[in-house]
Amino acid sequence: MAHPEPAGEEEEHHGSPWPVIIAVGMGVGYVGIVSASVPMLLVGVVIFGGGAGGWIHQDMQEPSSAFYGLATSVESRFPRVSARKLGTWLFLATEIMFFSAIIGSSFTLRLRTGTPGLATFQGPWATPGQILNVPLTGLNTFILICSSLTMVEALAAIERDDRVKHRFYLLATLLLGI
Repeated sequence: MAHPEPAGEEEEHHGSPWPVIIAVGMGVGYVGIVSASVPMLLVGVVIFGGGAGGWIHQDMQEPSSAFYGLATSVESRFPRVSARKLGTWLFLATEIMFFSAIIGSSFTLRLRTGTPGLATFQGPWATPGQILNVPLTGLNTFILICSSLTMVEALAAIERDDRVKHRFYLLATLLLGI
């Protein structure tokens, strides 16, 4: 015998087409990069930009309580974690995987360089024993840490509902990223 669902409020779903449009734009852009087709790359960038702009516009017009509230669904695996915090952690996890793949590919390419029958690309790498540009690396690391700090400060400012400081710290994060 089937049990009926308890009466109550249904969870609001986002239901936006913009993430799909963004994904299509990224796919077209990647195909343009791989095939060395600048027009296809530009089409992908335009589709991606339009999708991102549309999604931002939609969220500004009608903020979704499903996105900004707590995940309260019975089926939710994280019932006490806000959707924003869960999204941030998932983003960080994907960044770890992405950069691990890049570093692993670089390591593999370096190992295969100079091996007979394998990749012959020598690249701009330093010769064994050569000291790398430590001051530049230190400066870049310092900038990265500062941009992380300004992002945390931006989040703290918006939680205090201080929009001026929030915008300032976001702008500082953007400038440090450039």
